[in-house]
Amino acid sequence: MSVRTYENRETKRRNADVKMRVEALHEALDTGRNWLRTETVTRCEKQLAIARGRLRQSLDHTVIVLAGSTGAGKTSIINALAGQELGLASPKRPTTSQALAAVWDSSEEGRVQAGQLLDWLGVGQRHYLAQNVPGKRRKGQLRAGLIVVDLPDFDSVVAEHRVRADHLTQRADLIVWVTDPQKYADAIFHQEYLTRFREHSDMLVVLNQADRLDAQAKNQCLADIKRLLAKDGVMGATVLALSTKTGEGISELQALLEIAATRRAAQANSLIAELRACGQVIADECGHMATQENTEISQAHLVDSLADAAGVPEIADAAYQSALRRSHIATGWPLTAWIARLRRDPLRRFGVAGRIWRAVGSGNARLTESHAAGSLGTTGHSSAPREMGESELRVARTSRVVTDPALSAGASLAVREYVEAATSGGPQDWVLGVKQRLADVDLSDALDAAVAHAPSVAFTRPAWWTIVTWLHRLLLLVFVAGAAWLTFLAIAAYLRIEVPNEPQWMGFPIPTLMTFAGLLLGVLLGLVCRLFSVLYARKTARRVRDGLIEEIDSVARSHIVKPVKHERDLREACVLAALVASR
Repeated sequence: MSVRTYENRETKRRNADVKMRVEALHEALDTGRNWLRTETVTRCEKQLAIARGRLRQSLDHTVIVLAGSTGAGKTSIINALAGQELGLASPKRPTTSQALAAVWDSSEEGRVQAGQLLDWLGVGQRHYLAQNVPGKRRKGQLRAGLIVVDLPDFDSVVAEHRVRADHLTQRADLIVWVTDPQKYADAIFHQEYLTRFREHSDMLVVLNQADRLDAQAKNQCLADIKRLLAKDGVMGATVLALSTKTGEGISELQALLEIAATRRAAQANSLIAELRACGQVIADECGHMATQENTEISQAHLVDSLADAAGVPEIADAAYQSALRRSHIATGWPLTAWIARLRRDPLRRFGVAGRIWRAVGSGNARLTESHAAGSLGTTGHSSAPREMGESELRVARTSRVVTDPALSAGASLAVREYVEAATSGGPQDWVLGVKQRLADVDLSDALDAAVAHAPSVAFTRPAWWTIVTWLHRLLLLVFVAGAAWLTFLAIAAYLRIEVPNEPQWMGFPIPTLMTFAGLLLGVLLGLVCRLFSVLYARKTARRVRDGLIEEIDSVARSHIVKPVKHERDLREACVLAALVASR
């Protein structure tokens, strides 16, 4: 592979990297604009505009800016690089008021592209110079595609000059910071500039006027500059001593600039550094995401609290009592089971349709439906009977509205706790936005409707009910027959009517055995059935509760969980995009 082919591939790769980061940063900004700080949005939008603008310009030219304070010798350096006097060097403040560019490119097409690039940068003064011929270096000649810009002083007393210097520094591909032995430790130089551009991997710091120092002092200054750069967090910057009077360091600076131009990577590195910094700022402002485990626990607590507020425990208990009542009616001792019919179905106070059971045919349990007046609330169903394949308890619009202050407060507290857990670690503005979105959510009607439209809860007639019913009828028949037989015998004895002796079994009269066996076995069967009725009622209540909890969970998801998840997904997308831009 030729060197040229490698350079082209490397350039394409870096440009693709820049474009990917631009797209990621754009997505992060669009997603998180509502909660990111205004300063962050402004900074990142500005950097996006710079990156897009730079990518639209010539990528065959590398823009290198000479930045520094008044009297640092920037103009002298560009004059030395050009081998001729392009600008006037002066110790007066301000020295440089307008940016001046030196362009090394002799081709017509290259000069046109360089001119368009300088127009975008806003540099009016420009000088076009011949480029260096490889192997034949001459004074004032550098490799083609190199643009060196002498910036206005960043510490100028004229505010417009400082603004113009900042404008060009942010758009440069490579920054050469020029200082001198008197100002290299200046606080403005380090705190407002070097620290701000510490993400740049391509940065040169030139100690100009090195001819004023002896060898030991020069080495001490260079070591001190490196120490200060490390303190500022600037890693990888090249420090070079230079003197335009003696020519010391000029050839080394030319070599470094030519390397930058040869690689064609300076512009990509500069843009990547700025985009990474913006992405990191956005990622930091978005905060860390709450763990999924904590969110799931909070959601379970939320559903339980909303279920309590909607009266699910009360309805489940009423379903238990209703199922127990129905089982007692169907399987209790016939002589006392009718008492259970006198008790009102506990579910009616919740606006639940009642059902009256009756057995039809042999073993096929059917149900004829009838409604007590007003038992369906606002459903408006007719009270005409209809036959159903199985027993169902259909929950209509309930007559119970969430009015218990304690339960309502518990539901509100559960919502707040869920939101707090789901938004934990998020930026303040984002958290406030999520809470504001849920502030006007009224769950009372939604919970009541969820209970009202819960799936039908089947009060199925177990097979053992039919068996027990026939056993009770048989035992009752035995008891009645035995009692009638004994009554007949008693009346006959009273009237002195002779009747045949009653049959006996194991020495006991059969009428007496029939009477006591029918009575005792019927009562015992009723007691055993009470135990099974409790188990049946518990199972039914559990099905009722599970069905209602499922509806309450649906309400919680649609009104609370889903909106919060949407906001969490937006923040997560913002974080992921920002991390892509900052990686």
